[in-house]
Amino acid sequence: MLLFIVAINPLIRELGDTYGEDNIVVYADDILIKGMHNFNDADIKNIERMARGYGLEVSKEKCKRVDILSGGELLFAGIPLKASGRTERVAKITDKYKDEL
Repeated sequence: MLLFIVAINPLIRELGDTYGEDNIVVYADDILIKGMHNFNDADIKNIERMARGYGLEVSKEKCKRVDILSGGELLFAGIPLKASGRTERVAKITDKYKDEL
């Protein structure tokens, strides 16, 4: 796992430079780029090109644009995300650890 982290870190930095550091969320090998209303196929191709430059490959079946503001839902790192911001699972986790957050 450490070797993978070393390999993916430069890609994460480049994605942050391209799409804004605050818009990049990473969990293990999953990367979420948020807040882009005009994200399209050209962006996915650009990300694939960046990844190849670091010897990494993008899973095309996992690449998709989801507009959660229009009612879409996204499963990221096993947690469903939707426009309301708090799904039942997220609410349970945050309520359990609210004193530590």
